[in-house]
Amino acid sequence: METPDNKGFIYEFDKFVLDPRERLLLADGKPVHLTDKVFDTLVVLIENNDRLVTKDEMMAAIWDESFVEESNLAKNISRLRRILNTDGTQLIETLPKRGYRFRADVKQIDSSTSLVVRRDTKVKITHTVEGEPAADTEHRLVPPVRQLPARNSDLRILFSVIGLLLIIGSGTFLYFFLYRPKPITVVGGLTNLTSNVAEDSTPGWSPDGSKIAFTSNRDGAGDIYLMDADGSDVVRLTYTPARETSPVWSPDGKKIIFDSERDGNRELYIMNIDGSGQTRLTFNPTADAGAVSFSPDGKRIAFARNASNEGQAAFNYDIYTMNVDGSDVRQLTTDSEFDAEPIWSPDGTKILFTSGRERMYFKIYSVNPDGSGETKLMTNSSSGESAFSFTSDGKQIFCIGDTPEKVGSNQIYLMNADGTDRRQITSFTNKMYRFTFSPAAKQFAISGNGDGNFEIYTMDASNLLKN
Repeated sequence: METPDNKGFIYEFDKFVLDPRERLLLADGKPVHLTDKVFDTLVVLIENNDRLVTKDEMMAAIWDESFVEESNLAKNISRLRRILNTDGTQLIETLPKRGYRFRADVKQIDSSTSLVVRRDTKVKITHTVEGEPAADTEHRLVPPVRQLPARNSDLRILFSVIGLLLIIGSGTFLYFFLYRPKPITVVGGLTNLTSNVAEDSTPGWSPDGSKIAFTSNRDGAGDIYLMDADGSDVVRLTYTPARETSPVWSPDGKKIIFDSERDGNRELYIMNIDGSGQTRLTFNPTADAGAVSFSPDGKRIAFARNASNEGQAAFNYDIYTMNVDGSDVRQLTTDSEFDAEPIWSPDGTKILFTSGRERMYFKIYSVNPDGSGETKLMTNSSSGESAFSFTSDGKQIFCIGDTPEKVGSNQIYLMNADGTDRRQITSFTNKMYRFTFSPAAKQFAISGNGDGNFEIYTMDASNLLKN
């Protein structure tokens, strides 16, 4: 899908100005901070203004060849809605089970044709908002560099070099993906468990730390697989053409719950660890999304469900609980924003979740299993964060968050259960996305794209724990 990054356009809509080349969004002349993928999501929507863009199209355009969960796209859309729909106008239309449409009066400024500029020229754009004085903002336009035609001799040399690079590249590809040994310990103490050309993500530890369930599209749209904790003995568990993801083990290690679209809607399913006995748990017309979290006794499940598959409510997820057989569904949160990714505490008294109630960032909240006592964890972070695991004694929490220097860097932090004493414990240089922790193995399982596509890694955490 073509994006505006190579067109030289600046876009104006409502009170906003978007400059894709400078990766800049202005609202009333003031910069709006967006993470890379949220910015890319907005660019794709504007480039296809007033046209239905399917979820698959958007995910392919935003994450290139990477396999990611649909919830990542939903979180991006949710954040854009909070930023763009400031006066109640819905600029992003949701078409249930299909995709999204951007509806705005978008004006284009073509810097390569309508403006005569040289490199580093600034163009001034005036914004007029009713009831306020006009505001001027400057944009630095960088026009495309023209390429001179090549001579015949130059072309022969060029083709020779390309041919040599193709030969070298083919050999490197065969070695890298077919012959390299595994597992491989890479920079930063990460051990690479998977080395498949497909995308492997959403790892989930067995309670005893001996196995990892994960999602891979190596045989289709996305299925659930199982492997030993050292990456060996990979077994496929699900066989449907639908996207299936986010496997979570029951506390007794006998069952796995996962998120599937096999029946046309996102629902939760349960199966035995050998893939048998696959049973649908939820039968709701809206989306029921993983990853789920079990209560310590294994009797109830915390999960996220949205209010509708249409409009703004498609991103209004709330936290629910139900029995392990799908009965006795209870709603815990009722906020109109995004509440998802529940984590049940080891003593069973609290459920943490990620909330989009703050306009700019996702934050960690806590609620009692009966829905009472809803509070925000008062961490010392001024940026986005979300919890993904308690330590075994419940006294500390592992969470992911941005660093002060780089938004969207996804580093691991460790803090007390009340949000105090938050400290960064990793310094990843590559993009890392889904994190899970095994108290039994004292290791993290992480999905990241350090090798150019998503793989599963593990990292020792024994020296990070205070107890």
